[in-house]
Amino acid sequence: MALRAVRVKSLTIATSNPGNAIHRQSFFAPLAEYAALLAAAGLKVKATEEHDGALIDFVNQIRTRLLATEVMLGLNKVALPGLDIAIVKDFTRTALNAIRAGKIGYAILTAARG
Repeated sequence: MALRAVRVKSLTIATSNPGNAIHRQSFFAPLAEYAALLAAAGLKVKATEEHDGALIDFVNQIRTRLLATEVMLGLNKVALPGLDIAIVKDFTRTALNAIRAGKIGYAILTAARG
């Protein structure tokens, strides 16, 4: 059994108004907490693999697609009413910075009974 997990320590997301930062605690947890949950369910973690680089690659792929979308919007080749590309770009930049700072990561835990 393999469990793919995004781990989040703590993440602050700033809104467009810097005075209104939102502090979020999520249900995602450090790997040790996942291991404890699995142990409580009668499973033993056999291996963990951290793949933060894959998460960075994923966000960069999104950023590349956003750039292409921004070009298409600028050339009036596509219309996306209601989409604020600046907010989306800011969000992906924030996500990338959080990954690089070690606040968000991606890992695979392999566990078995007993």
